[in-house]
Amino acid sequence: MEFQNWYKANYGFEAQAKYHSNLRNFLEWLYKKTGNPAFREMKEILEPPKKNSKKLNPILLREVDIHNLVLAVWRQEKDPYFKLKHIA
Repeated sequence: MEFQNWYKANYGFEAQAKYHSNLRNFLEWLYKKTGNPAFREMKEILEPPKKNSKKLNPILLREVDIHNLVLAVWRQEKDPYFKLKHIA
């Protein structure tokens, strides 16, 4: 498990996926050759790699920006319902 954690920390998703697949196949092969259930248990313990999600950076709005936006909408020559709709 220590090696697996080190590998995950130092390599990207593609390398981790290949390592995981090859190691699972190797452990299954060892189990078939030796009949030792410890190899199958080790195979089940392995965690598959997880791809990092592409999270967007949060949009930062300052209070000043919101204030300026509200003023700009309010100063438009539109009817009051339009202004309230866009400010809300």
